[in-house]
Amino acid sequence: MKKIIIILLCLCSFYSYAGINQDTTTKKSKWKIGINFSPDYSYRKLDSTGNAYVGFLPNSTQMHYMDSIDIPKMGFTAGISVGYDVSPLISVESGVYYSDKGYQTQWYIPYSDVQSQSVSTRFIYSYYYIDIPFIVDVVLLNKSKFKAYIKAGFVFDFFEKAVTTSIEQDNNNTTSWSNDYSRYNTLNISALGGIGIEYKCCNRISLKLEPSLKYGLYRIVETPITAYLWNAGVNVGVNYYFR
Repeated sequence: MKKIIIILLCLCSFYSYAGINQDTTTKKSKWKIGINFSPDYSYRKLDSTGNAYVGFLPNSTQMHYMDSIDIPKMGFTAGISVGYDVSPLISVESGVYYSDKGYQTQWYIPYSDVQSQSVSTRFIYSYYYIDIPFIVDVVLLNKSKFKAYIKAGFVFDFFEKAVTTSIEQDNNNTTSWSNDYSRYNTLNISALGGIGIEYKCCNRISLKLEPSLKYGLYRIVETPITAYLWNAGVNVGVNYYFR
C-alpha cells in the first residue's frame, strides 16, 4: 500500500512540473467567447497577370512606378471570437470579424494633373472584408495567471467593398468613391501566424495580446497588374469563459 501511495505521489509531482506547468488551482470551462480589436499595418505585393502592357507602358515599368509611390496604410480588424480548449495544450478558434486592408500613395502629382496644375495628391485604397478565421493555438507555457502560445491557421475573407479616397495637400479637399465591385474576387484566403499572451483576471475573464501576420493567398482582382494584400497587427481582446 505504501508503495502505491509513493508511486501516485511521484506521478502527481511529475504532472505538476513537466511539460507546460499547467495551473490546476481553478477549473475552467473549455468554451470561451471574446471581443477583439487589432490596429493593422497594411500593404500589398504587386503581381502581373501576364499581359505585357498596361496602356503604352510595360507591366514591369508600371509596377516599378507604383512601388516607388505606394506606401503602407493603417487599417484594422475587429470582431467576435469563439474558442474551445481541445486539451490543455491545444485550442481552436473561429469567429466573425470586419477588416479594413489596403495601402496608400505618397504625396505626388498624378499624370493627369501635370499639364493643368501642380496639386500634390494622396490616394488611399481601402478594401473591406468580412473575415471568418479557423485558428489553432498551441500552448507553450501555462503557469499561474499567464499563458503563452503560438497560433496558426487560415482566414476566409469575403469581399465587402473597395473605396478609393483622394486628398489634395494644399486645400485638404477629400473625395471618396466606391470602385466597381464586380471586378473584385468575392473570396480570398489568408494564411495567419502569430504569438499570444493571455492573463487571467479571474476564473471567467482573461485579457490577451496577440501580434500576428496575415497574408492573402489570392489576388484581389484579375487585372493586368494586381496585388496580394497583407497586414500585420497586434490584437487586443477580452475572453469570457463559460462555466
